[in-house]
Amino acid sequence: MNLMEKILMLSCLERVGNVTITQAMEFFDGFETAPVEDILKFVQVLRRISLNEVDIEKAAIKKDKIIEDCNKNDVEIVTIGSAKYPNMLYRCDNPPAVLYMTGNTEALQKNKFYGVIGTRRPTIEGRERALSYSRVICENGIGVVSGLAAGCDTYAHTGALKTQGITLAVLPCGINNIYPESNQALAKQIIENSGILLSEYPPEEKAENYKFIARDRLQAALSKKMVVIETDVVGGTMHTVNFAMAHNKPIGVALYNNMNIRERAGNMALISNEYIGIRSIGSETDMKGFIEAL
Repeated sequence: MNLMEKILMLSCLERVGNVTITQAMEFFDGFETAPVEDILKFVQVLRRISLNEVDIEKAAIKKDKIIEDCNKNDVEIVTIGSAKYPNMLYRCDNPPAVLYMTGNTEALQKNKFYGVIGTRRPTIEGRERALSYSRVICENGIGVVSGLAAGCDTYAHTGALKTQGITLAVLPCGINNIYPESNQALAKQIIENSGILLSEYPPEEKAENYKFIARDRLQAALSKKMVVIETDVVGGTMHTVNFAMAHNKPIGVALYNNMNIRERAGNMALISNEYIGIRSIGSETDMKGFIEAL
């Protein structure tokens, strides 16, 4: 069993997560030469759990099924510690032990990305901002990260594609189970135009509520800077912003002539925030200034 298979098999065990896998890798100084039996013994002691032969066999079968699915669908399995694992994810909360990626995965190491995020119900002006700000970002040689959600995310990815820019979609589901279904065509366009789909979930997994917040931390980690298009004071956008703030990342917040609507209440709250990294963006010129700022 090679290194990737060992990590993947551990991820298939119940009650064994990213933190446990990372701790086990540190204990063994990597898994390259460690026997699977020793790794499993250590994990049981660390987690204070008991794994019987059935548990282990189920995990092995699930591992093999995931590898088969990935091979059939051109999905690359990237494990923590490998050369293709995105460096920026090491600094996020609870780095994924396993990533599933498809598309132009080399771009993750070669390019920097800005997150462009916002509400699933943007105004017409908000849609236009998502398109135009993503275009400006890509015209400056930077990729766009978003979550392939309805609304602002959709327009962010679309703006990048219209500029032949690179865009990265971080999913709350498996790559073969795109959510929302209405964005299946957009996901295909991203791949066909040198973009990337990335998930920490096996290809066939469905989206669930807790996976959206988990996805938000990855969006923040993969973004050099974050741009907020429109948001209420609660929701996924603010989760992503909070993750970005925790890592001292610059945050650009769209500023509109009329800020007194619900879809922009979060924008107002952020602009009023004392966080030093926040900058108002009221035009494409402001967006260029945000890009150029250190």
